[in-house]
Amino acid sequence: MKNEKFTMINCDLLDKDKVLNHFSGSDFVFHLAANADVRSGTDHPSKDLEQNTIATFNIAQLCAIKMMKLKNRKKVGGSIINMSSQMGHVGGPIRSVYNMNKWGLEGLT
Repeated sequence: MKNEKFTMINCDLLDKDKVLNHFSGSDFVFHLAANADVRSGTDHPSKDLEQNTIATFNIAQLCAIKMMKLKNRKKVGGSIINMSSQMGHVGGPIRSVYNMNKWGLEGLT
């Protein structure tokens, strides 16, 4: 069994430059980001949805670009795994922003 190195990164996913710098040579990305704040849709600021949706897209796009530029990409391949939940399918009360984020994540994936 091959010894793999995994790194957990905590960064502002809206800052494309910082995201790009963190993923210098990744061939595998596990993405789990969402606003799990439980509030009524009328109480959520729209920036909560925008930030999560933009962050999700940034991660997928930037990591895919980096993976495609790897010299050995045909040999090592690459995977981007996005974590969703049942709330992306069925929704739930007072979870509108979380539901929308997970629905959008599934559409992107």
